[in-house]
Amino acid sequence: MPARKTLPGYGLKNYDRALSDYNQVIRLDPSYAIAYNNRGDIYLEQKDYNKALSDYNQAIRLAPNFALAYRNRGKMFKEQGKNQEVEADFARAARLGRSKAGAW
Repeated sequence: MPARKTLPGYGLKNYDRALSDYNQVIRLDPSYAIAYNNRGDIYLEQKDYNKALSDYNQAIRLAPNFALAYRNRGKMFKEQGKNQEVEADFARAARLGRSKAGAW
């Protein structure tokens, strides 16, 4: 999986702009897993867990070895107190190369 790329609005915490940008990226390339992962991060920041979960799941469907998507989905589950899901996602992320994820 290529390095994570973010758009300017996200780095500036201008989430409306970032969401608009990621929506455009996804319209142009619906197979771009990083865009779904990053949009999921925005939804997580906004505590919109259903949309975050949907985007993380789509990122994982598109790129099953995308360790960061598993880690981020695990972070979302952690916020929700879903410890079994946290453990499974962090373990998967660690197996895929995100070594720090295993030490949640």
